[in-house]
Amino acid sequence: MSRGLRIGGHPLHAALSDFPIVLLFLWVVLDGAALVQGAPLLWMLGRWALIGGIAAAVLAASAGFIDYLALGETAPRAVRTASVHLAVMLSVASIAVLALVFRGAAPPTGTDLAVHVAALVLVAAGLGAGGWLGGHLVFHHGVGVTGDRDERSG
Repeated sequence: MSRGLRIGGHPLHAALSDFPIVLLFLWVVLDGAALVQGAPLLWMLGRWALIGGIAAAVLAASAGFIDYLALGETAPRAVRTASVHLAVMLSVASIAVLALVFRGAAPPTGTDLAVHVAALVLVAAGLGAGGWLGGHLVFHHGVGVTGDRDERSG
């Protein structure tokens, strides 16, 4: 029976998921500080945090999707939560990619500033919600834990 993507018996998605969360939160903080302080260095560092966060998100999402495909057979009660987690985190990653595509060399002004701030808020909120849902999958449903709770209870 497939139990998702594992290395040495440990779920790979769990090991990879911290990187995009930290890097994308770092992007939010750096860009927010750059917008408030008008600091070009923070804006540049925010760009690199965003690039790293997107790259890490691709890796974590790939491992997570493999786990998601195996979830129906190993933890059927967790599928709904996992589906919401997937949708939230894909939305966060999509917003981040759009922010990178439309990112200028200097901090935005006017309407672009409002859109950028909205993207930062949505990403921060989405990371919080998606991280909580991921934790709920592990701690409530036992997904990725040896002897999954849903597997034991049907």
